Amino acid sequence: MTIEDYTDGVAQAMGLSEIFEGQTGDEDVAYPNGANLEGTETYRQVLDDVAEATQSIYFLTDDTILFTACRNDQYAQWFEISKEDYFSFKSSPSRKLTKIVSATELGDNVSVTTGDDGETQYVRDNAFYELRTDIADLLQSAIDTAGGKVITPFECEWRGNYTLDLCEPLTIVAKDNSKIKTYLLNQTLTYDGGLTSKISWDYPTNTSETESNPSTLGEVLNQTYARVDKANKQIDLVVSKVDGYDSSISQIQLDQDSINATVASVSSRQDAQDTEIDNINQKVNASITSDQVELIVQEEMAEGVNKVTTTTGFTFNQDGLTISKSNVDITTNISEDGMRVSKDGQVVLTADNNGVEALNLHATTYLIIGNNSRFEDYDNGSRTGCFWIGG
Repeated sequence: MTIEDYTDGVAQAMGLSEIFEGQTGDEDVAYPNGANLEGTETYRQVLDDVAEATQSIYFLTDDTILFTACRNDQYAQWFEISKEDYFSFKSSPSRKLTKIVSATELGDNVSVTTGDDGETQYVRDNAFYELRTDIADLLQSAIDTAGGKVITPFECEWRGNYTLDLCEPLTIVAKDNSKIKTYLLNQTLTYDGGLTSKISWDYPTNTSETESNPSTLGEVLNQTYARVDKANKQIDLVVSKVDGYDSSISQIQLDQDSINATVASVSSRQDAQDTEIDNINQKVNASITSDQVELIVQEEMAEGVNKVTTTTGFTFNQDGLTISKSNVDITTNISEDGMRVSKDGQVVLTADNNGVEALNLHATTYLIIGNNSRFEDYDNGSRTGCFWIGG
């Protein structure tokens, strides 16, 4: 199937036909294994991806989905709006597209550029770009079509011309006789005994978006992504979600030396007056290296300004299992040889094939030695006796 086949399928499902007008051939790109669609997408989501992959805009006529491109080559015929034609006009600095980046979930991004300074278009989660081995060729075709295109943000109210089509190239003469070049991308026509047209195009600047940082609130708060950092030889897999007062995140980080996994959650609750927030932060972190496995369980409880943090660590290595806890001076190690309990670094209890050795030993009921003797309190605890139990 080609991109045009997908578009035709959507059009038929809607009882329409489709037309690609003045395209460069990207609509004919074939997908032997199909585009990266789950089957749950809406028609509009598919058409949006088609428009992005073919550098087009699309709109509905009476019975057709029409895809068209804003041309900026020598064949474009610019319609001029003179000072006498409009009632009001204002414009902003022009924008020039000079770079297109395919930003993937793995961070294995591919970009093409005209070599000039200008604006960058980030393409994310496009079903017709994902899983393509020829993504560089597709992007090069895109930059050849749309690269260098200059559009000026503007607002204009004028006498109007209902014969103009969407994407029509416009030249507007400013009050100082300078001319700006733009396109008809948004128009409202009003007839009240005479024709009035309001046309405009706005370019919202977003300096926070980069190849590795998404820009929409949904992407920021509910992120599911995988990122490859080739320079540092590291892969990050992240799933996170924010739902009201609760949030959760799962993360796996792989590098050449270790695998680290973290699962964390934050639960927040307000009191009846919504004045004080209680937080419970829980986190489990596992680290695997070539010589050990380390597991850390942490819980932080915050009630108002009071905070208590408890961390329990489990380490598996050639010495066995070592268990420790924050704010506790006891550490326990268990191995194939037995068990050792330490306090402030000093071993206070050892149990191994040689027996049990303890710094302090307290038997609350009785203590049996060998096969014949048992030490035990009697007479309501006022006396201690050594009793024969050998038969």
